[in-house]
Amino acid sequence: MLPRKPLIGVALAALVPLSGCAWLNPPVSVEAGSSSGPAAVAVPSVDSSGVASLPPGISFDRIEVAKAAAETLDCPDGHVTITASGGSFSIPSYCAELTVEGDSNIVTAGRVGRLRVVGYSHVVLVESAAKVTLPPDTGDCIVQWEIGSPAIDNQGTGSLLTKART
Repeated sequence: MLPRKPLIGVALAALVPLSGCAWLNPPVSVEAGSSSGPAAVAVPSVDSSGVASLPPGISFDRIEVAKAAAETLDCPDGHVTITASGGSFSIPSYCAELTVEGDSNIVTAGRVGRLRVVGYSHVVLVESAAKVTLPPDTGDCIVQWEIGSPAIDNQGTGSLLTKART
């Protein structure tokens, strides 16, 4: 069984510096005078392949996260590999293959053919992907897609893979 509470902590810690919590749809609110964080956090159910089902209405807002990206990348030849750590990237154009390496990156993308996530503590939000791969040397990542049902090859540990909910 995948750990659930650390994933929520990773998501919140990685994304809170972005735009006032507008990245979560609906935005997370913190009660006045509270230092303990969000007032309520839903725990997702996770199936055997590591795909989570979030409660209706809970998802990361890819468009808001993309607005806060430090760097916008193109995908002119159909392939992009991000090897940085601690960066934030937006890839608005179609990519046949997107690879995210390093650690602790926040990546948004439009349509992706093959998405490969390697490393730890990445948050990757895409409009759609045909295939999502997390090899064994990957963990504590969040991967969210909005459209379709990609083929999943999740050999990593402790990652949350989920379809955005509306």
